Amino acid sequence: MFKYEIKILLNRIIITLILISLIYYVLFFLTLYKFIFFIFLLFVLSIIEWIKINKIELFNKFIFIFCFIIFICFYKIFLLSSLAFINFFSKIINLLSLTWCLLSFLLVIYYPKSSLFWKDSYFLKILFGLLILVSFFYDIIFIRQLCYTKNHYYGSYLLLYILIPIWFFDSSSYIFGVLFGVNKLFMKLSPGKTFEGYLFGVLFLILIFFIYKFVGILNISNLNVIIISFLMSILSLFGDLQESMFKRIGKVKNSSKLFFSHGGILDRIDSLTIVLSFISNYLLFLQEYRC
Repeated sequence: MFKYEIKILLNRIIITLILISLIYYVLFFLTLYKFIFFIFLLFVLSIIEWIKINKIELFNKFIFIFCFIIFICFYKIFLLSSLAFINFFSKIINLLSLTWCLLSFLLVIYYPKSSLFWKDSYFLKILFGLLILVSFFYDIIFIRQLCYTKNHYYGSYLLLYILIPIWFFDSSSYIFGVLFGVNKLFMKLSPGKTFEGYLFGVLFLILIFFIYKFVGILNISNLNVIIISFLMSILSLFGDLQESMFKRIGKVKNSSKLFFSHGGILDRIDSLTIVLSFISNYLLFLQEYRC
């Protein structure tokens, strides 16, 4: 059993390195228009995975029409609109996203009792999926286009600085959980997560943010480094548990087999959904973008 877990672990590491290379290319070698189109493709695949997980057959006929409308909206907002309109529209999207995040915390904490009012409702499953996925992919584009006219790569670096800590937290938690994990963290939703793995993940987050501070990316106190690390780890963890809740109700292990043992797109973005929502709200609240 242990050898099998090590094999899965090695496969995950290889696929992770490939995905990191792909994401780096997408962030720094695609124009904003091509970037939006790429995000749109991921959005379509994510919607398909969401339908599969929640068994929403009625939505199949309308998926591509709906996704095309979303793409046109994203294109028009970010490439044809003024910055003031973008900020106004982003506030609406992020307000809905933040409301969902707070609701999802309650759904996760009170699972499985919380699932009684939504697990048999197609409408609520579709609504939850749209609140998660539309806001998540919108947040990615919103951050990517920040200060684009002054610096084409400002948003790319900002996204990378957000993604790297989450990648390390997610991977280190999994690795150390497999190797040293004993005490289960959320047995009802995700039996594979352990308290030991979570703590190691937090330590890696703290290490990365101290590196950010050392090289000048962050200019904050040591105490704030620790606070940010714990906050980011909790948001990442609940994003992961949020998807686990829907997969458990849908009785599936992974959202798809797109990345083989790594699962599907939803399995790769679950830790980021709540994190990006809070960061986007923070950026909009400050309305200060240092280009």
